[in-house]
Amino acid sequence: MRIALITPGGLGPTAGGGGIPVITRLAEMLAEDHCVTAFSLSRVEQPPELNIWHPDTQSVTRSSVLQALRALINEGRRTPFDVIHGFWSFPAGALAVMAAKLTGARSVVTLQGAETAAVPEIGYGDLLNRYHTMRGRLTCRAANAVVLLSHLQERAFHNAGFRARHTEVIPWGVPDSVFRYAPSVLSEPLQFVHVANLTEVKNQARMLRVFGQIAARRPAELTIVGPDHMQGRLQAITRELGLTDRVRFTGYLPQPAVAEAYRKAHFLLHTAYWESQGVAAIEAAMSGAVPCGTPTGCMADRDDACVTSDDDDELIETILDVADDQTAYRAMLDTGRATAAAQDSTWNAATYVALYSRLLAAA
Repeated sequence: MRIALITPGGLGPTAGGGGIPVITRLAEMLAEDHCVTAFSLSRVEQPPELNIWHPDTQSVTRSSVLQALRALINEGRRTPFDVIHGFWSFPAGALAVMAAKLTGARSVVTLQGAETAAVPEIGYGDLLNRYHTMRGRLTCRAANAVVLLSHLQERAFHNAGFRARHTEVIPWGVPDSVFRYAPSVLSEPLQFVHVANLTEVKNQARMLRVFGQIAARRPAELTIVGPDHMQGRLQAITRELGLTDRVRFTGYLPQPAVAEAYRKAHFLLHTAYWESQGVAAIEAAMSGAVPCGTPTGCMADRDDACVTSDDDDELIETILDVADDQTAYRAMLDTGRATAAAQDSTWNAATYVALYSRLLAAA
């Protein structure tokens, strides 16, 4: 198959420690057996070994989107694409739909983020904006297939009035070669880890409050991994809560170091307002840590492998109950690992290939 993948950016690591490893990995795995061209709508600073088109702008602009559309059409007319796949409904998803219609390809859109979210507390989510909602609905309705990352997101998609010719839940998987299963012995101090960009939607202020109450009752330590986009506000909250000797901020870490952080932890603490999936929970389960936090994304789908609650007191009590019960803790580890291993990055790529093949067979 000849496949075009469109993403706003995130192919390979970036100077600020960003990048979207799951998309880069999918592109690399697809390229092993298929002809893949990746189109990034912003500059790729350290390109992986892929056929990549990208503009010279550091961020997505109207100009970079128009340049990408021209490049897609020109490339597709020379050697037609079978499938054009965009990540996020706009602009990459809309671009995939438009280019597919102009070149006769099949279009796939994966909803990655805010498309089906509404978090008025922080003004997050496309559903809070009528124009953004309409834009997303039109893109999804025009696509040949829409991919969602969790059953929670699938329910939100339909509840928000989105419609599509075909929808499928395909969660991101991670490689066990990187996230090797090696759980730490459950003992004190309890080791917690949090892996994410430090942003409002991740609700890390709640995470720190929850951890602070746990640390008041048990010896416990928290490692926070990820680039800071909150100008030091979380570090200030840590000082206000008197947790500076219990909490460590590492900033960005490369994936092998992230995997090691999971293996040293007993629990992942993740209290985001919203997740389409929440890949950190999959990485933690694959590596040997129990995900705990808000029932959102994939953590809402698997209560047999996660500790979740919207209520702080209930969340804290359940975490401590599990920490006191080696049998329950081990059962959650085993269940989480089995699920993550069954839907790893190899499964993810194969499932996308199967979807592409069905779309082409139905054309």
